[in-house]
Amino acid sequence: MRVIWLLNIGNYLTDPTSGVYQKYIAISKAIKKRESIKLICFTSKKNIVEDHQIEVISTQKNQEWSTILEWITEHVAENDIIWLRYPFACSGLFAITEKFGHQIFLEHNTNEKEEALFLQKRNWKTNAFKIKKWLSRSWYIFTWNTFIRPSTNEDLWASRCINNVKGGIAVTYELRNSLTHCHPHYRVFVLPNCINANEVPIEVGQKTKDSKMIKLIMLIGSYDHWQGVERIIKSLALSKKNQRNFHLDIYGEIPTAFLSKKLPHHVTLRLFPSIPKENLAEIIKKYDIGIGTLGLYRKKMEEACPLKVREYWKNGLPCLIGYNDTALIQPPELKPFNLQVSNSQQIFTTDDIENFLDRIEKLDNPNKKIAELAQQFISYEHKINDLMVFFDTLETN
Repeated sequence: MRVIWLLNIGNYLTDPTSGVYQKYIAISKAIKKRESIKLICFTSKKNIVEDHQIEVISTQKNQEWSTILEWITEHVAENDIIWLRYPFACSGLFAITEKFGHQIFLEHNTNEKEEALFLQKRNWKTNAFKIKKWLSRSWYIFTWNTFIRPSTNEDLWASRCINNVKGGIAVTYELRNSLTHCHPHYRVFVLPNCINANEVPIEVGQKTKDSKMIKLIMLIGSYDHWQGVERIIKSLALSKKNQRNFHLDIYGEIPTAFLSKKLPHHVTLRLFPSIPKENLAEIIKKYDIGIGTLGLYRKKMEEACPLKVREYWKNGLPCLIGYNDTALIQPPELKPFNLQVSNSQQIFTTDDIENFLDRIEKLDNPNKKIAELAQQFISYEHKINDLMVFFDTLETN
């Protein structure tokens, strides 16, 4: 019997509170109903809490790829499948695809070329290179590659790695189209971020309308520029008094400087640390609207499927989003329960939010309907059979 080895490089699978951890646990549970699957995490992180669902392989800095290559050689059988969350391309990844590419499916979660360049520019500000970096040859090379060319390891190694592997998995249709445009022979399956159908609350009741207040929640995990925190705060700051006041709670690692933003008297803002998984549903149901990603344009992308939006839907919450969500493209049943604003830095009015919520609240138990649609259309159980067919089709070719 073949084994599907889901490999992750880094610290995502060492943190049970992370969205990536929850994603792969949900995928594993869905696949286990028909195939054997094992989750493997390669990390240099120390003092990791033991987790029976994840096998952690310790690596040393600058030796990660040789460790991974040795481990695959020792543990993976010829008929097994290697599902590898795409790290940034490099010579180490190329070496692995050279030897095991006929078994590897790469999972793509972002526009890697743009992401790599963004990180490279950010590192330019913090890398010392040498004591006198203005005289350092490596600094000049790095600066030339970053701002003049601009070029990253993705330009050098990505095509070589992709040409070696069996196929790919992308979280959006936009990513798939971009990958197949650059690599016409690359076969890519679209598997959006989904939910575990068994975790949808059994009872999602009708919310009682608050005629004086609209309560907004934004889950961000670790703060980044593309989440659009500045955009929602600026839009609320420039808003005029409506029939109802607005209250926004943001959960995650967020700079406290946002609290210094002057807000009108009808808007309140609070910042909280990330919510433990076991408390998430109980907290989400206190709010009226979930805020999704509002700054995707900064990654030069139009389509996404953020994990936080799946948490909102799973718990029956309508959403405000600033991008095309993969789950609303095929099929579109959830679309009426979402307010989509432009994928830009343009502010939006609170009139739009209030009118949207007024429409939703007139429906018969809309929160229960949202949770039911999420369970029906965006669960991994709903998608995994097609993924297995994709694996089997490419294995026979």
